[in-house]
Amino acid sequence: MSERRVHESDLSGQLIVDEANLARVDVLQHPGLEAPVRLDATPDELEQLGKLSIDAVIIEVTMPGEDQEPQRFVMTSANFGKLAVERSMADILAEATPIIEQPAKRQRGSKERDYNTLQWAGFPHRGTTSDEEARLVRENLPAINANLEKAEQRLIDPENPEHAARYGFDGSRDAAAPELPATTDSAAKS
Repeated sequence: MSERRVHESDLSGQLIVDEANLARVDVLQHPGLEAPVRLDATPDELEQLGKLSIDAVIIEVTMPGEDQEPQRFVMTSANFGKLAVERSMADILAEATPIIEQPAKRQRGSKERDYNTLQWAGFPHRGTTSDEEARLVRENLPAINANLEKAEQRLIDPENPEHAARYGFDGSRDAAAPELPATTDSAAKS
């Protein structure tokens, strides 16, 4: 005996017999919800989404004070642009510091770090510094150093000869350059 699954659109109550015609709508945040929910719908019911949606900006603001939780605001990009006074918001955003997620404190034996990503590039490690890691560090030094500082690690100084050679600030790192050993974790805070 075969089994046939039939879905019902949460938006219209219409039966959806063919799963190939089933769209899932995840409502991640809504004033009437405490947690995200999933709705079933048909693609036809969602055609007007493009016309109804806005260019939204979601920001979190943390005000001064030790116990302040960030407040989240959702607004149109036009309204967000009104916060810029002397320059355009596009210019301000182009020069803004990227946020890099704070890495978790390392546990001994953890193999989950990928030093060829913005999250981990520049962190002290055993082994060699890849060309990709060196490039990420050179191209994103302010963000990398902010990430290192949050993790209470040594900062990368392009004037430091060891750092300059390891990350190519002195022009020594190209495709033919040999890999230089990185510092070990025990020497990380020097």
